[in-house]
Amino acid sequence: MSPDRFEHQLSLVAPLISKKSTKLRPPISAAERLTLTLRYLATGDSQQSQSFNFQIGRSTVSNIIRETRDAIWTQLRETYVSTPKSPQEWKRISEEFPCVEFSTLHWNWGWKARGYRLPREYWVQLL
Repeated sequence: MSPDRFEHQLSLVAPLISKKSTKLRPPISAAERLTLTLRYLATGDSQQSQSFNFQIGRSTVSNIIRETRDAIWTQLRETYVSTPKSPQEWKRISEEFPCVEFSTLHWNWGWKARGYRLPREYWVQLL
């Protein structure tokens, strides 16, 4: 990412991720919060790894990533992720995705997605 692009993105999300200074300690800057989040998203490293790299507590890293990710989504979704406005647009988008073959579904124990088991009845309704 170029420095100009980073500065532009920082100007968009900084008001949402900046924290106030307290008597106990200075806040983690908006630039560092954005850097940490972008590095986490780009590299796929664990939050524990980011904690070591930035010398910040693991729970703090988790909170920073969540808050900054939400701020990025809030600020950029209207510009970069538009919802189709017509049935023709929906149709065009749907044609970009491959069709799932009936025989490729796993029927015995259901499909696991992010730790949730989806029962067979779910797939029958979809088909």
